Order: sequence, then C-alpha cells, then structure tokens
Amino acid sequence: MAEVHLASDRGSHGFERLVVIKRILPHLAERPDFIRMFLQEARVQARVNHPNVVQIFELDEAEGLPFIAMEYVDGSTLRDLVRGADAADLPIPIGVAVNLVSQACAGSHAVHEAMDSSGRRLGLVHRDLTPHNLMVTAGGHVKLLDFGIVKASEQGERTRTGVLKGKLSYMSPEQCHQEDLDRRSDIFTLGTVLWELLAGEKLFSAKTELGTLQAIVTGKRRSLAEVRPDVPEALVAVIDRALAAKRDDRFETAAAMQRAILDAARVSDVLIDQDQTARFIATVLGEHHKARQSAVGVALERSASGATDATNATTLTRGGSVATTSAVGMMGAAAVTGVILTLVGVLVILLLVQIYRTAPVVDTYVSPTEGEEITLVFPEVLDKEAYAAELEPLRRYLETALNRPVAMPIVESYHQAAMHLGTGSAQYASLPPNLYVQTKRKHPDLELLAMKVFDHSTGHDSVLLVPGESKAKGLEDLVGGRFCYPDPASTSGFVLPTYRMRQAGLDPETDFVLFESGNHHQVLRDLIDGKCELAATYSGAVRTADEIGVTVSTARTLMITGRTPHDAIVSLGADPEEAEAVRAALLAFSPQDAVGADRLGDLERITGFSAMEDDAYDDLRAVIDDAPE
Repeated sequence: MAEVHLASDRGSHGFERLVVIKRILPHLAERPDFIRMFLQEARVQARVNHPNVVQIFELDEAEGLPFIAMEYVDGSTLRDLVRGADAADLPIPIGVAVNLVSQACAGSHAVHEAMDSSGRRLGLVHRDLTPHNLMVTAGGHVKLLDFGIVKASEQGERTRTGVLKGKLSYMSPEQCHQEDLDRRSDIFTLGTVLWELLAGEKLFSAKTELGTLQAIVTGKRRSLAEVRPDVPEALVAVIDRALAAKRDDRFETAAAMQRAILDAARVSDVLIDQDQTARFIATVLGEHHKARQSAVGVALERSASGATDATNATTLTRGGSVATTSAVGMMGAAAVTGVILTLVGVLVILLLVQIYRTAPVVDTYVSPTEGEEITLVFPEVLDKEAYAAELEPLRRYLETALNRPVAMPIVESYHQAAMHLGTGSAQYASLPPNLYVQTKRKHPDLELLAMKVFDHSTGHDSVLLVPGESKAKGLEDLVGGRFCYPDPASTSGFVLPTYRMRQAGLDPETDFVLFESGNHHQVLRDLIDGKCELAATYSGAVRTADEIGVTVSTARTLMITGRTPHDAIVSLGADPEEAEAVRAALLAFSPQDAVGADRLGDLERITGFSAMEDDAYDDLRAVIDDAPE
C-alpha cells in the first residue's frame, strides 16, 4: 500500500544522514481503511525502541499524503542471505543462524512488550516476521521492519472472514485458522525462519496453497535432523518446540525462545561470534553491498553538487512546503528537511537492491560501449520496478553474448510495445500472443524469434477469479459487476475471458463494468481490495502473488477460460544476421549460468526460451476472428 524512497536528511553544520521515506500510494489515499492502517503502522512502530527494530523518525503529511520517515538499514534481508548462500553453495554456519535469529527474538520481544503512554501493554503481534522483513547489516546486526499488518489485542477491529494477513508459508496454525493471535504466533514464525536458515530450503511449501495450509496446521514437516544432520539435538529440540502445532506447547515469550536458543548453542559448543557472522555475510553479499554503497555515494554527490533539476529532485521542508516541485510527482512526500536524491540516483539504487534479491552472486559487470545499441522492448505485464530488476541479468547476458549494448525499456502497455516496433524505434519486442497475431497481420515480415519459458512451461492458463466470499457459480451471477483486467490487448487477461463471456451469451461491454487495472499483479490487488467482483489474469501471476504481498488465498478461481503460449520475442526490420544472433542467444540462455539459479526472479520466473512455430497461434487466431468488430 506504499512506495519507498531513499532520501538524504541534511541539516545545519554539515549534518547529513540517509533516511527512508515510506509514502502511501496516491490511489489509496482516498480509502479511510488504508489511511488508518498506514498511520497505525507508524504509531505502533514508534512505540518500540530497540536496537533490533527499525527506528521511526517522523510521521507527517505532505501534499495531502501521509508519510513515514524511518531509519535506513544498509544491508540485505535474510531472504537475500539465504539465496546468496544457496547460489554460492555455502550452508549457513549454525552459529551464524543462531546469532541472527536470537537477535530477531530480542527485537520481537520488544515489540510484544511495547506499552502505550499510560504503561499498559499493547499486546502487539507482528504477524509477518518473515525473512523478507528481517534485515541484516554488513556487521551482522538484525533489524525488524514492516509493521504494516501488526495486530494489537485491543485494536478495535477484526480481520474480516476469509482474509489471511501475512505470507502464507510463514503463518502459524492459529493464523491459518483465523483465530485470535498472541505473541506465540510470532514465535512459530521465528521457528520457521531458523529452520530454513539451517536447512537452506523452505519448510512449508506444498504444490498448492491448500496443501501449505494443511501442512502448517497438522504439523506435517520434514525433520531438520534429516535435512542437516550436523545441527545439535539440543537446538533441534528448541526449534521443534517453537514449531509446536498447539500454541500452549511453544515458548511463552520470544525472550524465553532466545534464551533457549543460546543455551542450546552453548551446551553444544556452537560458536556464536559477531565477527564470524560479519565474515560470512561479507563472503556471500559483500561485493553487492559495496556496489550499492558506491551507487548511493554517486547519487549523494550528484544531489550535493546540484546536478539536478525540477524533473528529478524535490526539496521539501518540515510541514510539507515544497521548495522545488517534482515534474514526475514521484518524490513529493518527504517532509524531512533535506533533499531527495536525484531521480537517476534513486532508480540506480532501487535497481541494485532488486538485483541483490534476485541474483546475489552476479559478478561486477562492465557494459559494452562499442556497436549500435540493440533495443528490446517489454510491456509492463507486472510491477515495473520489480520487472526491470528481474530482467536485468538477461540484459547483461545478451550484451555479453552479442558484444553490443542492449537496452530493455519497459513501456506502459502492450500496444506501446507494438508501436515501438512499427515506428522503428525498437527492433525487438516481447509481445503477448494476441498482440503477436495482430501485429503479424499488420506486418507480415514480423519474425518470431523465441518464446519465454515460465517455470519450465511453454504455456499458461487464463483464469477468472472472484473474491473468496463470492456466491457466484458462473458468469451469469456476476452480470452488472465490475470486471478487472490488465490490458485490452492481454490474451489471458482480456481476449480469452471476453471470448468465454460471449460464449455464455453475455456482452462484456454491456453486462459488466470494465475496469483496466494496468498489469496482472495490479489486477490481483484490485480484486483483493474489493475494487471488482471478477478479475482476469494468467496462472503465473496467481502463483507469484505471494512475492508481492498479495494473499490470493482470499480469492477463488471461478473458471479457466483457455490456454495460450507465453509471450513471444519478435523482431521487425532488424538486420537478418543480427536477428539470428539474438535468436541464438535467447535459445542458449541459462538462468543457472546468469544468476546461479534455475529461474530468473520470483515474478516472471523465466527458465529459458524455446523455439516456436507460427502455427502454434492458430487456435488463438480462431478466437480473435470470432470476436465482434
């Protein structure tokens, strides 16, 4: 529900520090429930003053939008650390895992013990103490962050039936059952995190969400001793107690769990040393921390030297008075006295952060400078910044394979991608099946080079979703409701669903209120947020929704409207030899070689590219031809 920016807080006498600005998204600012949740997050977190909890500096409002100014943690998440260790084929030392989780326990206990101004305990439960929300600095110090779904025992509101808050595979059994929660729910999550740090794999991860929920509530899980036999029995016993299915069988407090972890390590002669932790982090993520620090330094220098203009920087003062407005409207929320880093710098930093999350072991890279630039356009099928970060290793790979500079701009819509091809501003583009067929008819010389392979699959299902509490059994039950879709050119998000509607005797334009969300993940957000009664997307977006914090378990599938190939990489007007070289490079692409993993990122999950013949689209052509003019 928010966007996050890095900023420089500058004061008199040379005072300067980096801070993080978290601002509620403009389209949610009119929703009282989201405003309430956002403000509650800041108020709750401000009540906790502990070295293992990210500090809140300020809660204020600028340009009508509330924002939070908070501590900047120069480090990575535990999720990054696990991925980096896995990519480097290095198990996390037992002492390092124990040290990190014991610090997380200390921070959690501070959250649980937080009191209001009258000295009354608030009864806080974080509900999302996952590796995504546990930051670790280069020195090995852990910080809890993201209090967006913290629950207070006297909060005065209850989560509505059917809505699960938190990341599914880290929920406690009582969280899955939607029972009232206390601090022991967080203890279960911390036990899950420690198990995964030591095992190097997910604890609860079934093929379906229902399977994951069942594994959690029944306590069906692999034994840590089987996965990693060198973990001492005393420590395994502590983890087993934290993971007890019945909350009464767990530790009463996070502090008690911390003591038990440290005691088990001591009697088992497990070394817990801060320097050892820092050395391991440096081994796995050190080069990437240095690269990010360098990028931040460059952005700071640009900002300090005045290398900025009204398009890419905003200076604001306390209370929201804007001294220099932002033409892009992206930086207008910081009410700390200071200067937001230049837009160029911020984009560099955000890109690097995302690359660390998806490819923590990529070596330092120097882009080729000779030769004409090759432009491969991608439409914004998913969240733009995350999508760009996941595609960055592919861009680098293509530059290396082709020995040419490669640009991969992400444009707002499918039609813009086709337009770039048609006008000659790009030689290559990624097109969804529908737009490939349409563009091929307009430009017969359009060449199909390769097709994305998603999680080793060459096709995906088009799915229609409804809220979990919906009573609808078919499309006819939803007539008059709002239908959310990503883009009118989307095959799975619009063409196939509307074809199914017409088959059912319905007119999409008159029987439904059409609402264009913008991309597939936003479709899911809009459905969960109650903006529509019916939503269309592709199966891959549903599978990856957890990665962007969308709890799709609160929705259900109404029907599958068809199956289609994945997006195609095409060329138009390119030099034939160059196009053939691009095709060969795509078909030879290996995520394992590029990022040290079996897929490219958690959203697109590209596992390679496949050769594809034009006749694979014949069934889709029949659907398109059947559509009304």
